[in-house]
Amino acid sequence: MFIEMEERPPVIEEKPISIPDQEIPNSIEFYIEKMNTYKEKNNKSIRELANISYSTLSRMLSGKRKRLNDDTKNKLDKWIERQEVMNLL
Repeated sequence: MFIEMEERPPVIEEKPISIPDQEIPNSIEFYIEKMNTYKEKNNKSIRELANISYSTLSRMLSGKRKRLNDDTKNKLDKWIERQEVMNLL
């Protein structure tokens, strides 16, 4: 007696790219942590590098800002991408 088995191709599970420590990129705390880390490492102005206004940065770091608008979020995302590329080099 023979049982015929069907060969199936291996299943590849696609996992979403995760940010270290399971941070939520929309949260202000995520951006504050990234900025503070960069500031401590390089001792440079975050405002100039991220291209966001002084008042936005100040409100964000002091906790007066509860959420980010799309423009500021996009600028900060681009800044973080540039920093990650620089770290790879």
